Amino acid sequence: MRRSAVRADGAEGFVRSVTVTAEMPYMSAIHPCLDLHIRRYRPADARALFAVFHSAVHVTARHDYRADQLHAWAPKDMDPVAWAEHMERIKPFVAQIGQMPVGYADVQPNGCIDHFFVSGLHARRGIGRALMQAIETEAMRLGIGELWSHVSRTAQPFFEQAGFAVVEQRAPVRRGVVIPNALMRRPMVASTPGDRCTARGGDP
Repeated sequence: MRRSAVRADGAEGFVRSVTVTAEMPYMSAIHPCLDLHIRRYRPADARALFAVFHSAVHVTARHDYRADQLHAWAPKDMDPVAWAEHMERIKPFVAQIGQMPVGYADVQPNGCIDHFFVSGLHARRGIGRALMQAIETEAMRLGIGELWSHVSRTAQPFFEQAGFAVVEQRAPVRRGVVIPNALMRRPMVASTPGDRCTARGGDP
């Protein structure tokens, strides 16, 4: 059975509440059990978000990808400076339980979701759904007409549940290894963005 690298949907999840903050005043309650806080990215988050990314790939996505694909996708020796610069460019929302980041996701002005990851140690707790809600609200605020992303095999069921549809299957190469994914789209309002995600980063 497939599990999503971002799969923390409320159907099987247990998040008690999403804390309202000055930075992000529009989040609401999800499901009882854990307190979840969604906020904007801070530069000090970069290292913790790499740990989330690495865990999501190597723990959750291992059911859908070979070991060599996982290592090419999320190597332990990824350049920390380049990673921090990329996080600063995409400025994701960060999901936090207590003081621990457990997931993150972004949306770019052209509708691209470049990164969307939940820690493999915190899957199926409503975190992915809360992050998707943040993205949807931000997209509406920015007047984005369509959301789209290059989605891993593992995450495709989650994105389908969120209203995305597969447009085409892809076979991108990272570090000499093919890591299959799919281009998925979801209409929001009226306009349609371009098809290039200029912030593209560590995920396939």
